Amino acid sequence: MVHVRPSDAVCHACGGTLVVTDADDAMMFAECERCGNGVEVEIDAFGDGGVEYWPAIMAELEGGK
Repeated sequence: MVHVRPSDAVCHACGGTLVVTDADDAMMFAECERCGNGVEVEIDAFGDGGVEYWPAIMAELEGGK
């Protein structure tokens, strides 16, 4: 799991911290730690241009971390 910095995004339902739990070549799935609300987003949805969160979750899913 990769935690999203609150300055980049928070849960739209409750303002809680988002955690990226899954991803593929085009999308990431994030869940709120507080309320469990889930959202599917594009890999650059958190304002990082797809260079921080997506590579981190992909490495984790592939066993790299």
